[in-house]
Amino acid sequence: MALPLLAELKRRRVFRALLGYAIVAFAILQVVEPVMHGLRLPDWTLSLVVVALGVAFPIVLVLAWVFDVSSSGIERTRPVGAEAESRSSRALLALLAAVVALVLPASGQAHAISRASQTMYTPPSNAPSPGSLYPRALRLQYSGSSNGTLLATFEQYSSGTPVFPVYRSTDNGNSWTQISSITDTHNSFGMRYQPFLYELPTAVGNFPAGSSTAPR
Repeated sequence: MALPLLAELKRRRVFRALLGYAIVAFAILQVVEPVMHGLRLPDWTLSLVVVALGVAFPIVLVLAWVFDVSSSGIERTRPVGAEAESRSSRALLALLAAVVALVLPASGQAHAISRASQTMYTPPSNAPSPGSLYPRALRLQYSGSSNGTLLATFEQYSSGTPVFPVYRSTDNGNSWTQISSITDTHNSFGMRYQPFLYELPTAVGNFPAGSSTAPR
């Protein structure tokens, strides 16, 4: 079953269509985040785009299977004989079943905490636009008694040399306290462009497991 299915996928140029879809989806995701922040769109915008891309995947799969794009335009892909058509239909159903089996576990029930919104940081009125960008958060998992603690940082715009402020929450995000600032110690340009928090799962050199880093 596997070999005929792969041969049929190749004949119908499904792999080519899915590769094109993957490239387009990646490009969309790269563009959406900066546009979302620049236009101050709500945080769920990115999630909506990801869900839309996931829903579109099986649609693209079916269209790539049924139709073909040639020099004469878009036309229905013809099966090779009646028996081949029956095999093609079974192969398409098997392929769709495999896609559903992969997608459904990822769309299971999400566990969220319902509470009033909390603001960790509000840019001052005299801060250069856009004030702050690219928030990043991390829940500690390898820090012993500190496991469960939340750390957060973001790109902060200010009239002085910019830094990445680091905030901590020990009550699951209900309240936040600034505990540190990551500064530029080499060229005095300041800290810019998409900070990232990382917790070492194992010891690395002189850094024990649980050490938090902020690579750029």
